[in-house]
Amino acid sequence: MKLAILALTRGGKNLGVKLVQNLPYKNADLFVLERFKTEEKEKIIKGRFMEFVRRIFYKYDGFIFIMAAGIVVRAISPLIRDKRTDPAVVVVDEKGKHAISLLGGHLGGANTLAEMVAESTGGEAVITTATDVNNTMAVDVLAKELGLSIEDFENVKHINSAIVNGDLIGLYTEININRKLPPNIKLIGLKDELKQSTGLVLISNRTDLPCYNLPSVVLRPKNLIAGVGCRKGKGKDEIIGAIKQVLALNNLSNKSLKAIATIDIKKDEAGIIEASRFFNVPLKFFSKQNIREIEGNFNGSSFVKQKLGISCVAEPCAFLAAAKPVKIYNKQKFDGITVALAVDGSENG
Repeated sequence: MKLAILALTRGGKNLGVKLVQNLPYKNADLFVLERFKTEEKEKIIKGRFMEFVRRIFYKYDGFIFIMAAGIVVRAISPLIRDKRTDPAVVVVDEKGKHAISLLGGHLGGANTLAEMVAESTGGEAVITTATDVNNTMAVDVLAKELGLSIEDFENVKHINSAIVNGDLIGLYTEININRKLPPNIKLIGLKDELKQSTGLVLISNRTDLPCYNLPSVVLRPKNLIAGVGCRKGKGKDEIIGAIKQVLALNNLSNKSLKAIATIDIKKDEAGIIEASRFFNVPLKFFSKQNIREIEGNFNGSSFVKQKLGISCVAEPCAFLAAAKPVKIYNKQKFDGITVALAVDGSENG
């Protein structure tokens, strides 16, 4: 987390120095009024405070304001956009007695940040989100913990409210969840009767999930690897289109793509590099020797063997890139592009 700490008094500045030293963030900037600056690394709050906050608000992942909560509310209220993108905001008094999670409690990480501030100062974290107060589960927190992307975000509030109120929620998952579930969250199969459920949470990489007449939130695990082989000079649009087509043919979500994998001789191939940027996933490269050790497990091509000295690229690269490969979707061939998919069954897949 890239963190900004702002203080308007000498006492606040002293607490800010302590927090910079104690919190586990290397990217923490302390902003103070010019008359309180004593160290080169300390930054100055320039100009009117509200205007200064506006200039830096979306340049940081989290904020600790050491000042009165009212000042902070007035400063950030015109800047709040969406809980999915708003930074974490914690307000703490200059004695460190109370650390208030003000904005971005779940997805922004403000609840956790407030608890760390309180631990550092010997004070108390003030958490007001209902799921935390009632010691139950929030869907958006579960998604953040497990690295899942959220679909149907408009239903998250409904599902969280139902969980807090003790209503029965059905949970279908294709990955392991290593946490205790609240008693009103029931694990289900896709064909189970859901007469008593008031909502559903579905954790799956598939796009062909059944349609239910219940409020639902779909969470997408990052567990798909796209193995790609291509002729030299293939453009990004062709490669992106091929990957999308293979995902669609297998009823799999783009949002579950975890990485793109290929042979290391393609490390400078612009089309593949741009495709990884488009999907916002890392590129993984494997040598001929890596591939040669497992290529016999896949259908190879004599033409590819003649050109590269190995008989296939897409399937073995997808397999190698998965920490725990549990399924391979057979390669699909396009005009000079081959794409295969692997499912990574590792816990952090």
